[in-house]
Amino acid sequence: LFCTKQRGGEWAKKKLMQLDLNEKILLDLGSGIGFFLRNIYEELPEECLYIAVDRDLNKLLLLKDVIERRNVKRNMLFICADFLNIPIQNNSVDIVIDQSGTSNYSFEHEEFLLCELNSLFKHNCYLLSSFILFNKFSINSQIAPRLRENFTSAKVTKEIENLQFQSIDESTSNYLIRGGRYEDFFVQGEEIYTYSFFGKRWG
Repeated sequence: LFCTKQRGGEWAKKKLMQLDLNEKILLDLGSGIGFFLRNIYEELPEECLYIAVDRDLNKLLLLKDVIERRNVKRNMLFICADFLNIPIQNNSVDIVIDQSGTSNYSFEHEEFLLCELNSLFKHNCYLLSSFILFNKFSINSQIAPRLRENFTSAKVTKEIENLQFQSIDESTSNYLIRGGRYEDFFVQGEEIYTYSFFGKRWG
């Protein structure tokens, strides 16, 4: 999945760089140690604000340290908070970057994260997202039955549609049947893949 993530990150970067980011607010849900941000940081315009949100303070501090050593300076805001308590204004986000943030949230919650945060997004915002999906669950799955729906293609595409995002481009990875050291959430007999979505609401 790590290699898949890298490829997905390149795909997402290409999509993001097609947009005019000047004077835009970008919200990165679950920035972690910044795989995505590190890849695009130098190419962000000076006149945009990038908000990196994660509930893990140590990861954010590490990311902040890495970014501050770069030669170029960009407008960054690092927020350590639970997703439902992000202290930003409603209708303020121009571009939502969700590189597995919703999927990671779904390991513990039945609610679909993007729906929970919809009030923060502008009516004409863009969504650049990547979801961890299961092609099949094992009888020994680590994902509790009540949480499985958010890891299915049908549910994810339905929720994106309900949020009124229209697809500009999509990408689906190959199936993975064995995880690396970062992927201890699926067991033998399960197949996972990533589904990437780039779209816009037309307001």
